[in-house]
Amino acid sequence: DVNAYNFYAKDPLITGSEAWQFPTNKFPSIGWLGRVHRGTSWQTMYLKSGVTSLTNWWAWSGSFGVHNLVKGYDQDRDGMPDYWETLYGLNPQKPDAYYDTDVDGLVNLLEYRAGTHPLLASSLLGLNTTHPTNDWRLLQLFTTASNADAASGLLSVNQTNAAAWAAVFSGLTVLSNSLPDSPTLGAFVAEVGTAEEPHLIQPVHWDEPDHPRWPQLDWILNGTHGLPTMWINGRSNVIYGLNQARRAKGGFRTLGDFLSTPTLTEFSPFLNISPAELALKMPPTEQQKYAIHENVLEWIPQQILSLIKEDEPRVTVYGFGQALKPAENSVVSRPGQYYGMCTNYAVVGEVFTKTTYKIEEQWEGTNQVFRAVVEDYQVLAEE
Repeated sequence: DVNAYNFYAKDPLITGSEAWQFPTNKFPSIGWLGRVHRGTSWQTMYLKSGVTSLTNWWAWSGSFGVHNLVKGYDQDRDGMPDYWETLYGLNPQKPDAYYDTDVDGLVNLLEYRAGTHPLLASSLLGLNTTHPTNDWRLLQLFTTASNADAASGLLSVNQTNAAAWAAVFSGLTVLSNSLPDSPTLGAFVAEVGTAEEPHLIQPVHWDEPDHPRWPQLDWILNGTHGLPTMWINGRSNVIYGLNQARRAKGGFRTLGDFLSTPTLTEFSPFLNISPAELALKMPPTEQQKYAIHENVLEWIPQQILSLIKEDEPRVTVYGFGQALKPAENSVVSRPGQYYGMCTNYAVVGEVFTKTTYKIEEQWEGTNQVFRAVVEDYQVLAEE
């Protein structure tokens, strides 16, 4: 079975319901959503970065997207039913199956088959499929903050300052799989169980050049620094850190996009993934198959998701206004076409304002809309 040890489709080391550690009390952080069963086979909410292919996911879960379950009239015979084209704003009378309207690499016909939105490049692998990465979108809907002010100090997912990220990660307890490599590793774990060793991410004074920096934190932020220096299956590979993953997406649009960073989960610097074995074959290694539990794999995002937030775009508008009155001797009094016209004004009052608008993203059915909400309004003092 290709998915027997594929942790992109199945939680690792889960052989029965008792192997999960489901939360029984109130969640201490958003990251604990990762321990809630998502309704598909052998899988809790997905906090990892890997993306299994649609073909593999369909074969594993049987999910083909809602629209493929319904056959409808197709007057332009382009393979996409009229109701679907109308629903998403395409022309049911124009054969446009091979247009890539949202320029995301998937032509309209493939968007239909995948259950994705043909006009939104950000629809990832489908608003209408059960693909695990769709769980990333749910995170921004939840909070453990008691009120709005309690979330005001959270770090933006698009923060570029290394010292700010060091402050987030410093002091976190992380787990590392501690069983050594062995040809009998699987049998040993089946009999005895896994073993984890706790580590504390030490505080890092990133702004002090003479202070030693933790290589693990640098790996989380930068991975291989954009260089193909990690060997997998005989090939050199680039492993993205937070900075590279953010740039590759043109910025994280949502809180969940943050989870697309490999160094937070399956390539965490605190996991022993047997680099020597990984260099000779594709994942999973024996360590990944038998020694790394689901909760250990998602341990870092589980702890820090409540410390960060998605960006909320804002626009600041400065306004200037004047109150005027006709200046002395400025009204034309001579008969003619300009009689009574004012030719000059005197300023009798001025006002300066600063208005900050927050741009909120909303969905109206299948349409993505944005609206500006006044967050702050000030009348500025004259200087």
